[in-house]
Amino acid sequence: MAAIWISGRKPTMNRVYLFLDFDGVMHPQPYQGNAFCQKPLIEDVLREFQIVQIVISSSWREHYDLSSLKRMFSEDISLRVIGVTKFHRNPALDHPTNPPTDFERQWEIELWMSENASPDAMWIAVDDYPEWFEPDCPNLLVTSAKTGFVENDKQILRDMIQRGVMNRDMQAFDTEHADVLRRLWFLGDVHGEFKHIAGALLDAPEKPSWLVFLGDIDIDHKPFAEILAPLRRNSAEIKVAFIHGNHDADTYEHWQMLHECGDAVALHGQVIDLDGVKVAGLGGNFMGRIWSPPCNPTFRNKKESMNRGPYQWRDGQRPNPSLNAAIYPEDFEHLAKQRADILVTHEAPSCHPYGFEAIDELARSMRVVRSFHGHQHDDRSDQYALVREKLGFDAKAVDYCGIKNGLGHVILSGPKGW
Repeated sequence: MAAIWISGRKPTMNRVYLFLDFDGVMHPQPYQGNAFCQKPLIEDVLREFQIVQIVISSSWREHYDLSSLKRMFSEDISLRVIGVTKFHRNPALDHPTNPPTDFERQWEIELWMSENASPDAMWIAVDDYPEWFEPDCPNLLVTSAKTGFVENDKQILRDMIQRGVMNRDMQAFDTEHADVLRRLWFLGDVHGEFKHIAGALLDAPEKPSWLVFLGDIDIDHKPFAEILAPLRRNSAEIKVAFIHGNHDADTYEHWQMLHECGDAVALHGQVIDLDGVKVAGLGGNFMGRIWSPPCNPTFRNKKESMNRGPYQWRDGQRPNPSLNAAIYPEDFEHLAKQRADILVTHEAPSCHPYGFEAIDELARSMRVVRSFHGHQHDDRSDQYALVREKLGFDAKAVDYCGIKNGLGHVILSGPKGW
């Protein structure tokens, strides 16, 4: 069997170390003329994460020196093979400061880390013998020693590295960008209410540089630019960005008024640099008749849904305006190919009872550190924190008429009862 283990230490910006076994991982055990046949699968994943360095924990390290072991990898990957673990049949005898243990490979890895890496660095191990690791390891990947590392393990390893990179990055990201993040304000659904924003600005000891609306601005009586005019007069230095919500397409008037927005930035479908922090936006909601993951989509883009439905529109008729706010696969896939620090969405990720795993997948694909969402009118961020490691990013909710800054700190809590 093969095991993936992530250290419980709190990681930082140090390298991620991957400890590799060979027999039962790089090839089946026992092998007959097919040594390293599974190596391409592991190397495919490693090429996606240049931050990962490799240490050999296999018993092959007893028979080959480091130079020989490096030659067993492709040229580009071999440059990232940096060492081997020490070999200890009885860890307690060799290193009396450590307690006796039956989990000697884990012990060897932790010894290597203590001698060669920062105390808060992160490590992952792939091994075909789980008995050499503590039982019930929460980050254990099991594969058959008869096959070695297989195709299905690629995504598991990829997710493990992504989650580890996120945990490592979050603290460093917040430290590096703290001044900017404090001045990025994310606003929950306002539904036509704006007085609370003015009050928060008056009370704030430090004014924001950006106001980012998370959808359901919900105006049909005047253009967004006119609503923002007092802000422009009194605080011209504060910039505005937004994504749309489902209620921003209740009527065609809603859609038009929102997008007559002056110099406010429509974030949907793109990544924008907000004072050095890259923020991506996915507006709208999943609609069953368009696309509600994990079901297959009926339409891939807005043009198809508006013009190529099962029934053509008669003279004077128009498509339902709500189609403007649907999430379409092409917009989703376009974002997934990009990278960002923060993802703002109207829909919630799966950590909310009415959230979607597709939002999780998007955040991980974009390798964001943090996400913010509206739509549900509640704030379950404390519960989200309990599954942060599983998610692979730091999910934050902003409640109705609530405000949080880019660090996830509450600027203003919304009224109760929504």
